[in-house]
Parts: sequence; C-alpha cells; structure tokens
Amino acid sequence: MFVGPSLWTILLSWKFGVFVVLAAIGAALLITGRLRRWSRAAVLAAAFFLLGGVVVLLAPGLDKFLGMHPSPMCALTRIAEFWVAKGLLPKMLLATLGVILLLSLVGKKLFCGWACPLGALQELLYLLPGVKKIPNLPFRFTNLVRTYLLVFYLVGVFAVGINIYDHVNAFELMHWELTFGGAVLGIGLVALGGLFYYRPYCYLVCPIGLVSWAVERFSYLAVRLDKGKCTGCKLCLAKSPCPAIAPIVEGRTGWLPDCTSCGLCLETCPEKALSFRGPKGGDA
Repeated sequence: MFVGPSLWTILLSWKFGVFVVLAAIGAALLITGRLRRWSRAAVLAAAFFLLGGVVVLLAPGLDKFLGMHPSPMCALTRIAEFWVAKGLLPKMLLATLGVILLLSLVGKKLFCGWACPLGALQELLYLLPGVKKIPNLPFRFTNLVRTYLLVFYLVGVFAVGINIYDHVNAFELMHWELTFGGAVLGIGLVALGGLFYYRPYCYLVCPIGLVSWAVERFSYLAVRLDKGKCTGCKLCLAKSPCPAIAPIVEGRTGWLPDCTSCGLCLETCPEKALSFRGPKGGDA
C-alpha cells in the first residue's frame, strides 16, 4: 500500500530540514519582534534559492540532498492520483504534506509564508518599491476560486482520472529542465502577477494554501491583538497587504482570511498592540 523509502529516512533528509529551519527562523523573528523587511526578504530569498531548484541548477550534485523543490501542490494532488491509478500511497508525498500541515498547526502559514519557494518569489517581487499595487480581491472570492478548483480536481481524479492541477501547477516549472525557456516564461508570468498583486497564485490557485487555511483555524501561534494597547490608528491596515489584518483589528474570531505571517502589521504598529503568539487571557 505504501511505497518509497522509510519514513525516518524521508523526515531526516536535507530537504525537509531546510524548510523546517526556514519556518523556525520565521517564527523566531515574529515571536521576538525582531522582524524587519530585510530579514523577511533574506529568508524568502533563501527559500527560493534553496527550495526552488536554483541551487541545484548551479550545483547539480545537490539534487541528491535537496531534490528540486518540496512541491507542496504535488504533495497534495499526487496522493489521490497515485491511489486511484495504482492503489498506492507514496511515503515522500505523505511526509511532505504531513510536515506542512504540522507546521501549519504550530503557527499560521509557517510553511507557505516562510519556506514555500513559489510564495517566496511572489512576495519578494511584491516588496519591491516604486510599483503601484493592485488592491486585494475579497478573500471570500479568492477562497471560493481555490475551493472550486479543489472540488473540480477531486471530481476529475476520482471520476475520470484527470488531474486539472497538472495544467496550473507552477511548482513543476521549478524543475528547470527540458523546457527551460518555458519554465522561465511560466515563472515570469507568476512573478509578474506577484509584482503588482500580493501572492496571487497562493490566494487564487494553490490547494495547499486552501487546506492549510482550514487547518490554521487551530494554529497555536498567530497574529493577535492586545485591545488595551490598540489606539485604532489603522496604520497596520494601510501598510499590510494581508486580508486578515482588518478582521483581527476588528476583534473578529473564527474563520478569518488567510494570514501569511508576513509580519508587516507587527512591524508597523507603533503601539506594539499586535504580536505573534499563542492564545492567552480572553483570546479565541
């Protein structure tokens, strides 16, 4: 039923170690309040360089240790495809998905926000100054798009054996092989969208973003508001592209919009009313 190397061999691989370390660095910067734009950009650049297949292009021998990328979309979509086609469950993909979801339970978007190479590329470009940004679409709309894509995928795989994500899986471009020109063009299109709009692929397409959002309803670490310190200046709303900050400041709980734990709201709050921490007191 299960195929692939032993679970311990997979979990102790360099690839898994790298994105767990990146997520841990992100969490430490957020918790301690030492996060700055340059430190955020440095971790994102490391994620894209190490996990986006770039370092393997420069030093091909490293593919034995890092592989090409953690392929979060494949970790979710290929599992059902393997099961339907062969009656097998690949341990590598299950382990990848399991670690991503575990990190998501520890803290909101600790994988997607800090170790995902495609998310990192989009945000690095979004952080570039001097480019007029497009306002976020309502989260209900973008989340509905992601949801419909996942439903169509499940129907396609189980009903007719077709994986619709094969046609929109930008992570596959990070293999940088055979169709190198096509890979550069495809990554370029994703990057171009990220230059003007905050993480468009994450919010509109990626099923891992959707599944981790659902899991993160139960995350221990998250951006939380100290109502006693908040003066209602709304500077965090003006500076942060995240759709979650408005309902956080409004004191809403439950199924909030996706927070990528970028930390911009924490950095810009003059009263330090926002922090990345676990629940305490009356927090929900």
